[in-house]
Amino acid sequence: MSTPLRSRSVGGLRHACAGSVAGTVLGALLTLAAAAGPDPSREAVGTECMASGDSAWADGDHAAAARAYRQALAADSTAVRALHRLALMASWDGRLDTALALVRRARAADSTDVSLKLTEARILSWDNQLSAAAAIYDRLVAESPGDREAAIGRARTLGWAGRLDEAEAAYASLIADAPNDLEALAGRAQIAAWRGDTRRAIRIYDALLQVDPDNLTALVGVSRIHLGQGRSRLARAEIGRAIALDPNHREAREVERRIAASLRPQVDAAIGWGEDSDRNSNWWQSVKSSMWLGPGVRGFVSAGVLQAFDPARRASRQSEEVGVGWAVGAIELTGGLGARQLRTGGAETRLLGTYRGTATVRVVRPLAVGLGFSHAPLDETALLIGRGLDLDALDVNLEARLGERLTVSGGGGGGGVSDGNRRTSALLSVDRTIGRDLSVGVLARGLAFDRRGSGYFSPDLFTVFEVRARRAIAFASWTGALRAGVGRQQVGRDAAGQFEWQLDGRLGRSWKTLNRFEAFAQFSTSALNSTTGAYRYRSAGVSLTFGL
Repeated sequence: MSTPLRSRSVGGLRHACAGSVAGTVLGALLTLAAAAGPDPSREAVGTECMASGDSAWADGDHAAAARAYRQALAADSTAVRALHRLALMASWDGRLDTALALVRRARAADSTDVSLKLTEARILSWDNQLSAAAAIYDRLVAESPGDREAAIGRARTLGWAGRLDEAEAAYASLIADAPNDLEALAGRAQIAAWRGDTRRAIRIYDALLQVDPDNLTALVGVSRIHLGQGRSRLARAEIGRAIALDPNHREAREVERRIAASLRPQVDAAIGWGEDSDRNSNWWQSVKSSMWLGPGVRGFVSAGVLQAFDPARRASRQSEEVGVGWAVGAIELTGGLGARQLRTGGAETRLLGTYRGTATVRVVRPLAVGLGFSHAPLDETALLIGRGLDLDALDVNLEARLGERLTVSGGGGGGGVSDGNRRTSALLSVDRTIGRDLSVGVLARGLAFDRRGSGYFSPDLFTVFEVRARRAIAFASWTGALRAGVGRQQVGRDAAGQFEWQLDGRLGRSWKTLNRFEAFAQFSTSALNSTTGAYRYRSAGVSLTFGL
């Protein structure tokens, strides 16, 4: 009796492979039948569902294909093609954990299929498991040197991992074999963009688009560069062409979201607290709004309140500022004008104007030089708010990237306090990136005043030498960073050296491209972190960024 019943069930459900309700019933029946051992009728239904899935796949009906392939797996859990295509569809939807599990099941059933290895490597790279992805690509290239898909995937993954020299060499090898390999040329353009050589990147992309006006990689790449240069509307027109060609293109949709965010007004709000061992403490709140004004131009307005306390007094500060930033080519300019109202106890309010400006020029690809000036009061503590002291400062800084992972930065400057005191300073730091999440470095900094001022940190000589490390943090939807440093400082020409350390961390969550909530905290025994030069300093706060 069992065989005829099974046959009738198969016949009645044969055409249910692409149907949702009947397909669910079929899947349950096949799962139950699998426990009873081999069954030719079950295998027949699996074959029928596989054929139905293949037909839907060929027609581009991926939802129907997925249903049919899942039902085929109920009949044969090792059906490689069903597992592979379900993995591909899961990866397209961003369900990368599911996609990896499916493709690894397929690889367990067929360990020799090169296409499965390529898919696993590609999904790993999308999931930022770049070392694991690069290892698979390395093996594939070693086993099959002529496999172009493996070679292009390896080059792309090396670029994403920040191994730009290796990625450039990999693309160069592909282009040497096939000078008109558009994908390799696009990859080389992306490497140039990551290195800051946007002129070369655009030149390559433009050449690609002359050969293939519908090249999605080039359209997306050019859009990214124009977005980074502040030309958001031009970037939006280019990304619109890419999305018209492929509405489901993941990178194009992500760039589109970033362009939309850049054109929207953005608001940053924060609240924080700080205290040092000299018993100075304060609470502060700030809000800033920025908006797109034109190609390469953003305007901003900001306001803030500081409430400062010490054992003898309390004071407050209100500040407002308006400004504009402009980026064109290798030059970035920022300027701001503001006002501050300073109040101590029952004393008369002091009102004064502030101004600042910065200019940054990328002299050559790896070297940038910056110049900044500012005029503002010394008003970080309750005592200083009542002192009526102002500071005029002029500073210069340089940053050079030496290779892919080494950055050297330095600078110096001078300033004059309105009580006649003068300040000079210098800084040098060297940082090296290790992998994607860790960087280590050393810092040397010096500061000197002509004489000791009243109420503010003004040693005749201050030096600090510090070893530091920074680690990026990521788990679930939360990201942040932890930074630590230890070193030796000397506060005064004749003073003894002191051990110093600092630790600070940030942790936050982002959503909808632009919005982010973040909490931060800092603990330090560096005298520089306190306006009065106190030996211990701590602070904490939260910030919120959102688009209007």
